[in-house]
Amino acid sequence: MDTLLSLKTVAERTETSVALWRKLIARREIACARIGRSVRIRQSDLERFIGNRERPAR
Repeated sequence: MDTLLSLKTVAERTETSVALWRKLIARREIACARIGRSVRIRQSDLERFIGNRERPAR
């Protein structure tokens, strides 16, 4: 089973804001799991999301 990360944890790991991740979820740019009122992102989805945004060095 994949690890579920809170939005706060995701924001800390990526040095971004929780608001950014809420916007990405609202735009359906990243998948999430809702458990009650909690919103979680699978670690594999986060890694895939970051990997898809990498750009080669010039």
